[in-house]
Amino acid sequence: MVVLKMEKVKKIIITSILLIIVLLIFLNTDINVVNNSRQEAQLVIFGDNIKTDYKPFVENTGIYISKDIIEKYLDEYIYYDKIATKVIITTKTDVYKLKIDESKMSKNFEETSIDNPAKIVNGQAYVDINLFKDVYGIKVGYNEKTSTISIDNLTTSDVPVKYNMVKVFEDITTKSNILSTIGQKNTVSVYTESLKHNRWYKVKTDEGIVGYISKNNIEMNISDNTKVDEKIENTNNTEKITMFWQYGSNLNTLGNKIDGVDVVSPTWYELKNSYGEITSEYSKKYYDKAKENGYQIWPIVTNGIDSVNYLPADTSAMLNSEQNRENFIKNLLNLAKQHNLDGINIDFESMKEEDRLVYTQFIRELAPVFRSEGIKVSVDMYFVSYIDRKGIGAASDYVILMGYDQRGNWSSESGSISEIPWVEGNIESLINSSNIPPEKIILGVPFYTRLWTEKSGSSKPTTKVYDMNDCQDLLKSRKLIAKYDEKSGQNYVEYSKGSMTYKLWLEDETSMKNRINIINKYNLAGISGWQKGLETQNIWSVIKDNMK
Repeated sequence: MVVLKMEKVKKIIITSILLIIVLLIFLNTDINVVNNSRQEAQLVIFGDNIKTDYKPFVENTGIYISKDIIEKYLDEYIYYDKIATKVIITTKTDVYKLKIDESKMSKNFEETSIDNPAKIVNGQAYVDINLFKDVYGIKVGYNEKTSTISIDNLTTSDVPVKYNMVKVFEDITTKSNILSTIGQKNTVSVYTESLKHNRWYKVKTDEGIVGYISKNNIEMNISDNTKVDEKIENTNNTEKITMFWQYGSNLNTLGNKIDGVDVVSPTWYELKNSYGEITSEYSKKYYDKAKENGYQIWPIVTNGIDSVNYLPADTSAMLNSEQNRENFIKNLLNLAKQHNLDGINIDFESMKEEDRLVYTQFIRELAPVFRSEGIKVSVDMYFVSYIDRKGIGAASDYVILMGYDQRGNWSSESGSISEIPWVEGNIESLINSSNIPPEKIILGVPFYTRLWTEKSGSSKPTTKVYDMNDCQDLLKSRKLIAKYDEKSGQNYVEYSKGSMTYKLWLEDETSMKNRINIINKYNLAGISGWQKGLETQNIWSVIKDNMK
């Protein structure tokens, strides 16, 4: 009996082992089938053969292109967040996010299922380019025979070949290599850059071969869609904007309707913590009064810089987390819709220099979802190392150059807080170096200046903020006569008292006209004053009468 039982046990063990082996073989075969379904391919983009270490491939129904190639040829702003393992693609009105190996994609926070998830291959992120054909305005093809992926503009036409035995040459000469021979059963894609040439078209054959054929072999109907070098500029920002920032929501400071003012920007929202929560100081009374005055409302959104507890680390933690960035954007969008805002004004300051590019990415992820709701996005900037001016300019509707604080209480010498040539130089840099269109630039101007006190024997002056009314009061009380200072483009006074010398570069009608001259000269989008309540009453008519 014992022997029989042992025999049964052995049979069970052997049978189990055989089943496990069969199962492992089956699983291994399945894995190999999946891996073998990935077929590397050649790549042709806009008629050019692309050589890359990050090989494109076809898998299942997906045509996979690396983030590196997409960035180089299709979308310089595609972004891969390594921490979140997400590919992020932004357009004017949409933000797409694809998490690696997940069969879903979000568009402006709304998720949909996809057949071919984003992947990591050899350390590089890949996406199925078919998902973004409409986004990039391209058509994508795959020739299985030649294992070639082709990407072309939608305006590239498929044209029938007129004759048989048409040779496709490697270069624009019959002495070059013959790459293929095509006939009347074939069509070719014709690349618009070759339309200027007298004798040759650059084409792509049905098999994905790119070369040149004589023009008499096909007949091109050149439509409006194939005009060479045609560029369409965004000219949405056509009306000059006059706006002011206001600290807080005081109704007396807001006042009644000012003729010529379009936009008000009160300090309402700020980053509360690194998780993207927001503190709101929204005022319904202020909102109603501003709307009664006929103003648009673009509240200031800060990163908490006015708080005594502000730390750049909090801003950094929010910016460097994709989830926290999304939390902040969602929270701000909810507030903007709840409060029926016309726009927002992002004013993040005192950030870490190493967060420069991720701050740009933050604006790229924020602006489209606000734009899709009809809410304008403006971003304030100084000339500081933590601001990527070119990137911010491309991502936002407006940039507002805070054209002041050239000097401050940190300065070792007295001087203007905003010399006119200094401001103009910054504007020229935004246009010429940062490639920001003038119609997107609003010039921020000061309604304040600084009185400097130089003490005999002291190496550093002390300074105190003077608003525009303070300047006029000083002139009257001291019976001073201002003189025009060519270097600063402002009126200037100084006087002495004992061992003290006092110096003041005035903000007044003269300096304001000179600032507006810059706006008119470069045809900028408009002007914004910091801050409401510091100006003299006549300054609004100066702005209105001189803006062109």
